[in-house]
Amino acid sequence: MKKFLGVIVPSALCLLLALFGFLFLGFSSCHKPEPLIDRVSELRFELYEGFTDDYSVKAAYGYKEHPSANDGAIGNKVYALSFLLCDKTPDDVARVLTFVHGENTYRAEFKLNPANDSLCASVELADFAAREFVVKIIVGSSAENVTLKSIIPERTITPAAALRALTEKQGDFLSAYKNEKGEFTGEISQRIIVKNEKPYWYVGIMNGKGGVKALLVDGINGEILAVREII
Repeated sequence: MKKFLGVIVPSALCLLLALFGFLFLGFSSCHKPEPLIDRVSELRFELYEGFTDDYSVKAAYGYKEHPSANDGAIGNKVYALSFLLCDKTPDDVARVLTFVHGENTYRAEFKLNPANDSLCASVELADFAAREFVVKIIVGSSAENVTLKSIIPERTITPAAALRALTEKQGDFLSAYKNEKGEFTGEISQRIIVKNEKPYWYVGIMNGKGGVKALLVDGINGEILAVREII
């Protein structure tokens, strides 16, 4: 009998521990769903700046659907680093930017953006998470390195946290973009902004019919600072 109990007790204990482990995993993996993050078709979540005596360079990283369309649908997302060469009057002189990431060297030529008369370059690049990196700007036979550093404050809330704040504080506003099942069907453009070392999240919500409503979210505490109808 003792031998029989000796077999039963460890087996029962193992079963109990397995059940406890299953319940623990179940509770630890439980979290509130965040459907808004899946509706973001444009996201800019990193900003950089770098300066030398000759150059002032800004950069931004994120993704954007391609082709871009305000149709309420989320298309293929393309990640890219975009660069802006500041304090330079556009001319016919070719300026090329190169940088190394991982084992690869990337190259892009600055081109005139007619929309704002600025010199811009862009490189498609996935999984970029550097807080600091060096670019080389080549003009003819001369070259100069510029160190770009992130200007995003350490305590800035994540894109998902900013959208979570909208869900919690602007429920009535968001209800206009939900279908009969209560599913959010809008399309979101989300961009980080830093002004005077303070972060903000711009969130533009589109309904697929041409209308856009914009919200400004405090990048530290998630407070909704403004709600505007743009179109």
